[in-house]
Amino acid sequence: MAKAFNAGFPRIHDRLALTVYLATVQVEASEQLIDVDPARLTERFLSWARARA
Repeated sequence: MAKAFNAGFPRIHDRLALTVYLATVQVEASEQLIDVDPARLTERFLSWARARA
């Protein structure tokens, strides 16, 4: 069952695919959350996916 649940999501270790997926979801959220600053959504969705030093 878990395999089917995760089938549509990028692998967590594939940072590029994860970042693209999160950016896509962020755009969808910004269309629905019109009262929220888009820059704030970008920070919230993408900041934790950045490469760590």
